[in-house]
Amino acid sequence: MTRSGSLRRSTAALQRDGVIGWRVRQTAFQRRQGLATFSAITAAGAGAYSVRDADADEGLAFVREAVPGLLEPFVERGDPVAAR
Repeated sequence: MTRSGSLRRSTAALQRDGVIGWRVRQTAFQRRQGLATFSAITAAGAGAYSVRDADADEGLAFVREAVPGLLEPFVERGDPVAAR
């Protein structure tokens, strides 16, 4: 579930089987703080739903749990997320 907006709030809840991919982006400022933006890519609705400024390690663990096997080709050895 993602929420966004400060004045006009919106909430999106996705089913796991509706997510066809993930985009993980990190600015230089986010990297310094250990944060990242995670976007769930879907074939329906808005096409992508983003969670901004999420803890990078927690976000990667969530992505791995939500769509098993998707990140394994991209995880470096010694990565703390890979050990979970």
